[in-house]
Amino acid sequence: MGLDLHEVAAEIGSDVNFFLERGPALCTGRGEKVAPIPSGSELHAVILWPGFSLSTAAVYARVRDFLTRTPRPVIDFLNSFGREGATGLGNALFNRLEFAAFALHPELSALRTRLAEGLPNGARMTGSGSALYGLCASGAEARRLAQRVRRDFAGFVAPAAVLSREVAWRSRKSGSS
Repeated sequence: MGLDLHEVAAEIGSDVNFFLERGPALCTGRGEKVAPIPSGSELHAVILWPGFSLSTAAVYARVRDFLTRTPRPVIDFLNSFGREGATGLGNALFNRLEFAAFALHPELSALRTRLAEGLPNGARMTGSGSALYGLCASGAEARRLAQRVRRDFAGFVAPAAVLSREVAWRSRKSGSS
C-alpha cells in the first residue's frame, strides 16, 4: 500500500509513534518525532493516589504556560538519568502542571511534601494529577517508604519498579512465541 507506519501513527495521535519504538526516547514536535536515548539504570518509586481524581481540563485551564519553552531542562534530565540513574536526577524533575493542580486541591501539595521526606529527589505529581510519585534509590527503599507513608495515609500507596520499554518489548516478544 505504500503507507508509512509512522506517518499513519502521527495522524492517529501525536504520541502514538512513541509506542512503535523500543527503549527510552525523546519526543519533540507534538510528540510525533521520536529520537532514541540511552537507558539509565533501573528506577524504583513509590506511587501515591489520594483517592480522588482531578479534571485534566480544569488543571490545564489554570495553566497559562505549560509547555517546555526550551529543551534544556529535558536535556539536563536525560543527561542526569543516563549517567547516574535516579540518584542523579535532583532538580531536573519538574511538572509545570503541579501549581495549577495544587491551586485546585491544596492537600496535594501537603501529600507531596510528606512523600518527599527523606528522598534526595523529592516527589512530583504525575501528569495533570492526582497521583504522586517519589523516586527511590532501590526497591528496598521504595518498600520502606511505602510502609512509612501508609501509616499516615488512607489512599493507595505502593512501591513500584519502572519497567523499561526495552524489557517490556522483550517480555512481550518472549510471551508470544
